[in-house]
Amino acid sequence: MNLNQSWFRQILADLRSENPLACQGILSLAGLEFTDAVPTLAVTLGERSVLQVNLGFLREHARGEDDVKAVLLHEFLHVLLRHTARIRTMTPLRNLALDAIINATIHRLAGPRFSDFFSHYYAGAQGIARLLRSPTPNDPPDPFLDAFTQALHQGKVSSDDAYAFVCDPMHPALRLPEGRLLLGNHDERGFPVALEELPPGWGEVLRHCLETPSGRLLNGQGGALSRLDLRPAALNSHRQWHSLIQRVFASLALPDQRGRRLPNPEDVHRLPVLHPADRRAVLRTLWNPLLPDAHWPGGRPRPTGTVHLYLDVSGSMSEHLRRLLQALVPLQAWLRRPIWAFSTCVTRAEFRDGKLRATTTGGTCLTCVLDHLVRIDARRAVLVTDGIVGAAPPALCSRLKGRRIEALILPGGTDRDLNAAGIPTHLLS
Repeated sequence: MNLNQSWFRQILADLRSENPLACQGILSLAGLEFTDAVPTLAVTLGERSVLQVNLGFLREHARGEDDVKAVLLHEFLHVLLRHTARIRTMTPLRNLALDAIINATIHRLAGPRFSDFFSHYYAGAQGIARLLRSPTPNDPPDPFLDAFTQALHQGKVSSDDAYAFVCDPMHPALRLPEGRLLLGNHDERGFPVALEELPPGWGEVLRHCLETPSGRLLNGQGGALSRLDLRPAALNSHRQWHSLIQRVFASLALPDQRGRRLPNPEDVHRLPVLHPADRRAVLRTLWNPLLPDAHWPGGRPRPTGTVHLYLDVSGSMSEHLRRLLQALVPLQAWLRRPIWAFSTCVTRAEFRDGKLRATTTGGTCLTCVLDHLVRIDARRAVLVTDGIVGAAPPALCSRLKGRRIEALILPGGTDRDLNAAGIPTHLLS
């Protein structure tokens, strides 16, 4: 396809006039740039994205105008689904998960006219890369991958589900056909080492290792890097911590007038005017010739629920504290302020720049926590500890009736003292 800038702009104008989704995608862009800096097409990350186009890529792989429009719709959906605004660093697996969602959406709503581009471009893709195209009879059977592909093309998979699936070490590896690259913001040499896909603290340690002149694996204190576990089981354990903590917070949370505000689902109006929060209505414009009704929130938004957090900062917690904070930082919206830290006394704590700022006396005492709970009249609370907290007076434990207090126990901890105080526990794997 002998494509030049003038012809590309004409295709873009035709797509804008025939597809409301493309029209909204174009309006969301800050500009158009023809460049060889990207090997395919890409939209830059940030609130106002720039569409970057490598015409050489389209000349080589596009068989006609419909293929060009397919790639444009793919990039516009990255913007409309807020991928470019929410994600600060794109990595291979995240790029794969988001591309799979978008390509399946185009196939489901626009049909094979547009999705055929992804079928021929990724024709030889194997492993989890098969998610980027429609399945074919020649694909080797894989029950897990086939079931997930079916759910993906039925629109039953979220971007978080797709990302969790492609990160699972039990699934087949990513294998793209020779000479094929993921559509998106990367260079011809591929992606660099994806430190961003590891928990934040691990990436920091690895960067320090790479910068060490001797090349030896050292941690920040100069000791051997013996605790860093990069096995798939360790990464999966990190996700399990995050999931369990979130479930506990959700079950205990109470409405907080100082918390984040969300629309009230009982006070929503349907109007034939698109609303940026109703992405389903925006996607429906792909196949519906009429402008669909969109949900418009009305009235005052309701406050989200939050829960009191008491975090054990005694000396015995130091081994797991960094890993715990990596799971807690993304869940700060669930925490009622202030956050409390306890050792032999309770003090205020805060997250600042992804780190916990708190004071500690080195010991641990459950009595001071229960006394503080009663004094501030906390109705719901979560204790995070290794369980070595000592016994609490029965008279004080009896004053917890009517309150829901639960505890998260770190690996290697014990629930003996907490169970004796009548506090339910959850063990972090």
